[in-house]
Amino acid sequence: MPERYGIDQKEPFVKGGKKDLETVFTHEQLESLRKNLHNVLWGGGGTDDNDVFASLVNIILAKIQDESEKKKGEKYDFQIFSYAKKGNEVFETNEDLFERINSLYRRALKQRLNILDEGKLKKSFVIDENKFSLVKLKYTVSELERFSFVDGKNSFDGKDILGDFFEGIIREGFKQTKGQFFTHINVVKFLLWGLQIDKLAIKSVNKDLEIPYLVDPSAGSGTFLIEYMKFITENLKRRFRNELHETRDVEDKFHQWFMPDHRENKWAQNFIYGIETNFNLGTATKVNMILHGDGSTNIFVKDGLLPFRFYDKEAAPNFLKQYDADKQYFDKEVNGQFDVIITNPPFSVTLDNETKGHLKKEFVFGGKKNSENLFVERWYQLLKPNGRFGVVLLESVFDTTENKYIRLFIYKYFKVKAVVSLPQLTFEPFTSTKTSLLFAQKKTKKEVEEWNKFWSKYSNEWNNLKTRCENLLAVYLDSKDRKKLPSVKDLTEKEEKDILARMLKDYIEEDDKKLSVDELIEKYTDELKALCKYDNDTKDTFGFVNTWWVFGGVAKELNYKIFMAEMENIGYKRTKRGEKPTPNELFRINDKGEILVNDGVKEAALDYLREVLWD
Repeated sequence: MPERYGIDQKEPFVKGGKKDLETVFTHEQLESLRKNLHNVLWGGGGTDDNDVFASLVNIILAKIQDESEKKKGEKYDFQIFSYAKKGNEVFETNEDLFERINSLYRRALKQRLNILDEGKLKKSFVIDENKFSLVKLKYTVSELERFSFVDGKNSFDGKDILGDFFEGIIREGFKQTKGQFFTHINVVKFLLWGLQIDKLAIKSVNKDLEIPYLVDPSAGSGTFLIEYMKFITENLKRRFRNELHETRDVEDKFHQWFMPDHRENKWAQNFIYGIETNFNLGTATKVNMILHGDGSTNIFVKDGLLPFRFYDKEAAPNFLKQYDADKQYFDKEVNGQFDVIITNPPFSVTLDNETKGHLKKEFVFGGKKNSENLFVERWYQLLKPNGRFGVVLLESVFDTTENKYIRLFIYKYFKVKAVVSLPQLTFEPFTSTKTSLLFAQKKTKKEVEEWNKFWSKYSNEWNNLKTRCENLLAVYLDSKDRKKLPSVKDLTEKEEKDILARMLKDYIEEDDKKLSVDELIEKYTDELKALCKYDNDTKDTFGFVNTWWVFGGVAKELNYKIFMAEMENIGYKRTKRGEKPTPNELFRINDKGEILVNDGVKEAALDYLREVLWD
């Protein structure tokens, strides 16, 4: 028997040992690695692109777990071992490698993705062998094993090398479809700057020694979370650092959050939360955050509409699991822990049975068929009073009758700051659905009380007018005896005209003042009949009233400016063959690619949006 039988032949990677993982590498090295992986793993056909993508993401997650849990002097599990056997070098079997990587993956699911259900963990595998062979697993491990994905120097010439590497994998590897596609970076940046997150963050750090808490309850691959992370680090650490107070407390927090340079995103593990129901995308979000230097534990691979008690994780704190009943919101549970929401909710929602079973108890509109609108309610539940959101919404939310209820909800519970209509090409070639960006701020308790007071006032006025208008219609159209109708029997013609005019409101034209009551009723019969009807679909929430009429009165009382804009060019046009640059009406940039703000120029939509006042 050879002397070295069963002994490691290839010197293994050991944490803190003579042969440890590489922590310094270039952008070019990782770009070459990404291309090699793409050519081998996606080459040859026969497998769905997203199955390959999911397996690669799972493998990277296992590697991150391995690096994070190993003690000094321990061999890494994420590597291929070889042994001397009968004088030859023999590599371990593919099956042994799979078992070891799979164990890492399951521990990662529990510790990093907050999946605590043992039954679910036992059914989880790092790869699906029917779609991603053990040979491909071995190749992937051999390509990745020498690089450190945890201690790798992330900041290099201002670039996140590992983050860029993984974003490239998402961009090239995840096949976007009509049902699942990503928001373009131009739209994401416009939302961040339009919400004035830079000003909010500076104020929050100076006043409360905190960075604004962000949540995206439909996080996709984590684009909004990553861009928020980059935005805060770039603007607080570099661009606007001179606006932070020079106090000992602020300086201490600054060093705690942003130093050393290669861990400058570590603050995000406390202040960024994401929820994503699609398992593959949720895992990708997690990996994306870690590779950008965050190490976040606040990504939940669950439905974003579940009751808050369902969002478990092993380590504290967990701001997502806090909730309380809100009297102004029909005693439903709210979380109220977050300062900012930036999100693009799914355009059509397929809910699992677990979520469906809780909807009516958790949401005011849980019984409505437009389940994507439930995310609007979820934003109310998540935000603190005066918390703000910038979101992508279907244009139909703003103008169709079936969505009237959610518009009323938005006006009742939020102060709308801006609506920016996007061109049809925004999400092409995946969908041509027309969308808009909505910017709004959650009302305080006092502001909701004010709304309720005015809603009650105009509801009572409508009810009084409705009775009188119906009786006048009965008198003039059906020849009813007015003496038998107490509400109109003693009215003068002037009073009757006044009642009709008050009910008709904006329908009335200047020349109508010359018309008699008879002529007014003849001209506006259909409108009067419609205005005298209450809205059946909103009666449980807004009462037995004509909501258009009542809302008109409330809106005049609470009159405030809303910035409105319609975009034609947003800096890009995507086709199945790729992306072309176009003029950009959203924002202006300088030679370094920085978005220009606060310079007094008024050319792009952002220049005007930055003048909107937030509380």
